[in-house]
Amino acid sequence: MKTETTQKKEPHRSWNWRSLVSFHLLFAAIALLISGVALFVSPPGRFAHSTGWRLLGFDKEQWEAIHSLIGYVSALFAVFHLVLNWKALRNYLRDRARRVYRLKAEFIVALLLTIVVWIGSAYQIPPFGTVMDWGENIKESWEQQTVLPDTTTEEHETVEPVEEETIPPDTTVEEHDAGGPTGKWGQFTVEELCAQHDIPVADELAHLAAYGLEASPTTRVRTLSDGSIYAPSDVANIILGLEPGEHEEND
Repeated sequence: MKTETTQKKEPHRSWNWRSLVSFHLLFAAIALLISGVALFVSPPGRFAHSTGWRLLGFDKEQWEAIHSLIGYVSALFAVFHLVLNWKALRNYLRDRARRVYRLKAEFIVALLLTIVVWIGSAYQIPPFGTVMDWGENIKESWEQQTVLPDTTTEEHETVEPVEEETIPPDTTVEEHDAGGPTGKWGQFTVEELCAQHDIPVADELAHLAAYGLEASPTTRVRTLSDGSIYAPSDVANIILGLEPGEHEEND
């Protein structure tokens, strides 16, 4: 007798868009976490360009591109995810709406938590401001350890670390003429420096604009430095009424 052996054919599997979207969002979240940490500890743009700084083989501009573009693509995939699952999501929300009174406390706490993180991050309220200060200190530590070429002169500028992180309120422009601003100037905003030296903020914003530095009262010295050819100490010099690099000429 002949025995017939039947082989079961695997059914043809159609492409699963939901799985594609889910896996992409998972991998994108990991990539955004890595690139976010890299940008958090990266040095300022001027320093990174001058020294050829790299992390895991990528420079700062590459990390910025990776973080931005993966974020944009992930946002599109998230919208696609909502479209694919809109019916299930609508039914879920409709069912939850009937029982929302049971989750009222959780809903309020989640909303308040989001608002607290938003406001705390925007206004640098501890501990949110502390986290950003850590990143600022890490960025400045790169400059304190390395001599950078000054793009405004042929001389070289060394950023020296100092113990004090605040400017004495009684410091005057004349006292800076002898040594010029040094230290962690990048952490201060324009209005903070103006307040400590009795300089009208509106006048100083116009003064900065004359040097090609577009700023608002809450703009940090570090931000102005990153977007220009000036070192943080040069930006501070401009705010205090000195010329960029004036303290170096008097050394």
